[in-house]
Amino acid sequence: MINDKRQDYYGQLEETFNDNLVIKNDIIDKIKAISEKTSLVHKEWQANIKEIEALRDAFFKAGKVPSKQNEKTWTAFKDAVRIFNKNKNTYYKTCLLYTSPSPRDS
Repeated sequence: MINDKRQDYYGQLEETFNDNLVIKNDIIDKIKAISEKTSLVHKEWQANIKEIEALRDAFFKAGKVPSKQNEKTWTAFKDAVRIFNKNKNTYYKTCLLYTSPSPRDS
């Protein structure tokens, strides 16, 4: 009797973990899609940054995933965010190059 309840509990827990895995993989895919966009305007980048922040929060709130998938999921998430941040930093560094005054203008 107790063993059956425990097996049911762990079965439900594993099902929840699998559901969380699907949610987290969906979030990772959304982050990748945003990272692939080529935004040329500051306003678009600001909107993308807010969207990424919301997705990051959702990822952390989604809960645990199966332990066998945890490292793979975490690595995919970090890589997706890292690509976005790299593209964002490249955009803003490029903007600074073209908008900063030259030393001769002083």
